Amino acid sequence: MLYDSSQQPSLTCKQGHKRWDHSVTQGYIKVLELLQENLLPGLDRCTVVLSTLQGLAQHHEHSTAFDIPLLSFSIILDIVRCIRLLTHRMLLSASEEYHHFLAFSKWLRHAIDVQSADPTSTVGDEIIERDPGVDYLSTLSYIRHGLERSRINQFLSDPGASSPNIKANPNMYDDLREALKSSNEAKATKGDLLKISSYYTQCRIHNKGLVEQITSWQRKTTIVPGGLVLADGELSSYDVRMVSEVHELNIDFSLC
Repeated sequence: MLYDSSQQPSLTCKQGHKRWDHSVTQGYIKVLELLQENLLPGLDRCTVVLSTLQGLAQHHEHSTAFDIPLLSFSIILDIVRCIRLLTHRMLLSASEEYHHFLAFSKWLRHAIDVQSADPTSTVGDEIIERDPGVDYLSTLSYIRHGLERSRINQFLSDPGASSPNIKANPNMYDDLREALKSSNEAKATKGDLLKISSYYTQCRIHNKGLVEQITSWQRKTTIVPGGLVLADGELSSYDVRMVSEVHELNIDFSLC
């Protein structure tokens, strides 16, 4: 069996491209699954629970039945709104970038085939003249943006870095919208406002405070401050005896 050493670089390029394409594709798919199937449904459930508790607190606002401040729920709902907005923006960016990557990968595979083809042969000539059906606009967009630095990175913190610090406030949702607008226009913006971990940290802090308030309210409503009076007036005492009478097959218990 003859072996053509000229085919080794071509085979190596094709195998390398196949592994790289598989790894990047799985990465984009995993990001989309985590956002669409895990994070967004979790945020929806949090919103339902918090809205229910907020309605209960609003209904008992001027009583001790459920005396939790409405602001405690409102600030967490604002944080959840910010996380949801960032999640949708990440979902759009990842979907668009994944589409551009598929076009770039298709073009790259065609370029590898062209470089490895023999122009003097009929098969090589067909490969060179064949229209690959590549979306060149998407390919150029991926080369310009996603290939060097993914847009998803602006929403994620660097591994090992300290958690970005922001302070939850009633205007944080509007501040985030302005930051996203500035980012789309390639203007300078405070990077911490676009990091999901910033809002996650604030959500944990305020959730812990809310749980402590609800626990304190439950403790106050369940602990009896003084003695419990069972009855008023004169008490009577009763002498009760239990007598058993055993017969042949029956056992009769009676109170005397």
